[in-house]
Parts: sequence; C-alpha cells; structure tokens
Amino acid sequence: MNKLVIIAGLCGLAIGGVGGYLTCHFVDKKNNDAQISKGIQDALDEIRKNQKQKAMENDAKKSEMIKTTGKNINAIPHFNAVDVVGEIAKENGYLPKDAKVEKPSMKRPDEDEDEPDSDLPFVEGKEVEHSIWDDEDPNPNELTQEDYDALQEPDISDFARGLDPSKPPYTITKDQYNEELQPETEQGFWDKLTLIFFTDNVFAERVRHNEYQMMKAEQIEKAIGKSNMTRFIDDRDLERLYVRNNKIHIDYEIVRSSRSYTSAMHELEDEE
Repeated sequence: MNKLVIIAGLCGLAIGGVGGYLTCHFVDKKNNDAQISKGIQDALDEIRKNQKQKAMENDAKKSEMIKTTGKNINAIPHFNAVDVVGEIAKENGYLPKDAKVEKPSMKRPDEDEDEPDSDLPFVEGKEVEHSIWDDEDPNPNELTQEDYDALQEPDISDFARGLDPSKPPYTITKDQYNEELQPETEQGFWDKLTLIFFTDNVFAERVRHNEYQMMKAEQIEKAIGKSNMTRFIDDRDLERLYVRNNKIHIDYEIVRSSRSYTSAMHELEDEE
C-alpha cells in the first residue's frame, strides 16, 4: 500500500514538473514573440520615419532639378516592407537565416490564369466608351514647352559676352545707350534704367513716368561708380550722363532735374 502511495506521489511530481516546464516554455515563447514583434514594429516605425524624411528631401530635390535642368529625379530607392520585415525577423532569431520570405500574392484564389485583365475597356466582350481624359497624367512634373523655353538662357551676342564683368562702371555715349544691347534688353539679360538727380542732391530711379524711388549714396556708388557720381554732382553744366555697369548688366541714363525731390513728391501727392 505504501509503495503505491509513493509511486503515485512520484508520478504526480513528474506530471507537475512537466506541466510547469511546458507552462514556462509557452510563457517564455509568448514573451519572446512579443519582444520580436515589438522590435519589428519599432524598426518599421523608424524606417517609415526615415522614408518620410527622405521623401520630403526628394520632393525638394526634384523641384530644384526641374527648375535647373527640366529633368525629374527619384533619389529614394524602392521600399519593400515585406523584405524589411523578413530581414528584421531573421536578425532577431525569429526565422532561420536561410529562410525565404515570399511576397503575398495579389491574385484571388479563384482567379483563372487565363482571365483577361480587368482594367481593359471591355465588359463581356463589348467595348466600353473610353476617353483620353479618363487617364491620369503619366508625368505631372513634366515641363511644358513654355516652361522649358523660359528656362533656356537668352541668345547672348558675342558683344555682350565680351564685356568684362570685373570692369568698374564707365561712361558711354547716348548712341551706345540707345543702340547697343537692345536684343539682350528685350530678352531680360540686360536693363536700361533712368536715374534722376534732383536739386536737393537726391538720386532716384524712375520707376514709371511720374514715379520715383529714392536711392542711397551706397547704391549710387555701386550702380554708376563713385567717380561718375561725384562728377555729375559737381559739374552743373552736365545735363545727362550715360554709364554702363558690366557686372550687374545695366546701362544707366542719369538726368539732371530742375526741381527738388521734395517738390516732385509734393506734386504727385497733389495729383492724387
């Protein structure tokens, strides 16, 4: 009788030990699976964050590239989430190193191999009306001919290319001001501006017929040169002076006015 009790006790201990081991094993496995799953999710979140940042940078690069070259770019390589998850699972020991992770099939189980494409404009053998306006723009970033032409450099003459940009502003004749660099001016490569010198020693740029924008002394020096500015101020017999600035691509016509800047502004206010 005692032997039977002892044997029954030993069997109970054995069964309990096995049960405890199995319970701990499954708990540990569940915890490991949860940790691996969390690790994969954290890694994917980090990848998505980096991809989002790269996408923003890529959009900026594409915009800049389109402006300068008219060509599109794609700086971000193709991102495959299935491959990434598989690599993360392998690194954490969740899958064998040589395991292959297959992409899920987008095909329905009951889909026939010979079934025609569903996006073709046919329904049961009948052609469906299809308009070209139904199609999305295959390349919304593609430049139009007008945009492309606007990005091209103007047709600069050999004369304009030969002007030394390091040369300080220098005087030219009235004929040079009126006749030279006209094509470049029409194309926006060169400008021809009129400056008015008023009796109260104020230089102003003529924006429109009766509209002026006063300029500082530093601006005048950079525009027509200090020596030309001083000459025009001191020589009261000099009614007009023409100056070319190769560096900023502007020809200036400086005109002496018989009135002050203050009176000119006052007259404009009275007209309003």
